[in-house]
Amino acid sequence: MDALRLDDVLEITGGRRFGSEGEPELSGVSIDSRTAGAGQLFVCLPGERFDGHGFAQAAADAGAAALVVQRELPVPLPQVLVPSCLAALGALGQARRRASPQALVLGITGTNGKTGTKDLAAAALGADRRCVSSLRSYNNAVGVPLTLLDVGPDTEAVVVELGSNAPGEIEALSRMVEPDVGLITNVHAGHLEGLGSLAGVRAEKAALLTGLVGRRVSILNRDDPSYGSLAAMAPGEVLSFGLSESADLRARDVRCSVESTRFVLDDDGREVVVRHLGRHAVFNALAALACAQVAGVDRAEAVQALAQVPPPPGRLQFKQRGGFTVLDDSYNANPGSLAAAAAAVAELGHPGRRVFVVGDMLELGSSSHELHRAAGRALAQSFPQLLVAVGSYARDVVAGAVEIGLDRDACITCSDREGAHAALASRLQRGDLVLVKASRRMALEDVLTDLSLPEPEGEAAIAP
Repeated sequence: MDALRLDDVLEITGGRRFGSEGEPELSGVSIDSRTAGAGQLFVCLPGERFDGHGFAQAAADAGAAALVVQRELPVPLPQVLVPSCLAALGALGQARRRASPQALVLGITGTNGKTGTKDLAAAALGADRRCVSSLRSYNNAVGVPLTLLDVGPDTEAVVVELGSNAPGEIEALSRMVEPDVGLITNVHAGHLEGLGSLAGVRAEKAALLTGLVGRRVSILNRDDPSYGSLAAMAPGEVLSFGLSESADLRARDVRCSVESTRFVLDDDGREVVVRHLGRHAVFNALAALACAQVAGVDRAEAVQALAQVPPPPGRLQFKQRGGFTVLDDSYNANPGSLAAAAAAVAELGHPGRRVFVVGDMLELGSSSHELHRAAGRALAQSFPQLLVAVGSYARDVVAGAVEIGLDRDACITCSDREGAHAALASRLQRGDLVLVKASRRMALEDVLTDLSLPEPEGEAAIAP
């Protein structure tokens, strides 16, 4: 980002200055004292576990030039006192976006696929545009302004991921981002504890469309059941993607393997290859190509760029373990993403047994028991040879799976990761493909730590 002056910070945040004298030129903005650099403005964000005010001196020792604070601190730096450091960070991000009118800004939200689509869209636009995009899953009131603060005068495109688990969050983030283009990947049951119902999820995601400015282009999933209602709310042009014949950007001839997902674009016959696995990756790639089309990026260059993008961490990543293969999809889970992961395993053509290790899907509110039972039914349709359900809703998952015909002897319920580890240690076989999927707070990726299978007799590797 361009250098900020302290007077700029005061004007943008409406804060009051005190502390050390001087007019430092600020090289950037940081919220983490461990990564704060020389000349940066350190914003002392209070949080549930840590309070940035307690790390202000460490930031100063690392070279920070000024602080944004909610209370005066005995730190020898210029300080800007504000009612809310979080609101001040948002104001700084919005100011940076408004100072860069030359950039096409794309906002991406949806229940599933946000981060994968964001990465693919950033690659497609970056093929011939100077592009800034959200790091990892920086999609909340902290991560979004940090993304915007990376925008500079030479930035031509910005891809921002927007997340929500409560009503009004997408609206607030959209006001900050002021996107020219809004992309909604899909609408499924997720974060129902805060959003209440599928209708509540749909209304929350649709707030991205009502917040569009400039070109006001909406990019929507033609195959999603909410397409019609979302398209009706779009303030301008609608560009659709999907497998449906009525999609503007349509894929056909989908082929899934353990290495990649391939499909053919219906309008020009061009083959697209992505390293992201599963049929749902087709929708993410189509959405990214729709973004490139709106931005005027050459399609051949965009398609070539997509082929280089690795899957995000914890999203259907292959990991070889001692004697078996893990398909790590443990970053998060809701009913839609769990069903998509199970379907992906069924399509990959892996020769080993299918072993599903699934944990609780959190934040589903009063629908939790019902949705976990439905998840079990969805899992059973991919015919696992072993299902290990972990957590408070494990019995619901197994009940749903058995209900539509999965053998009860192929199902195990465990209350915690330790129990699942023990069950897998006695049940796994060499060559198995193990899908691991759960909500982030379950930390289910740890269930396979230090687990390996012995070499079969007579096949031990010979040391050179």
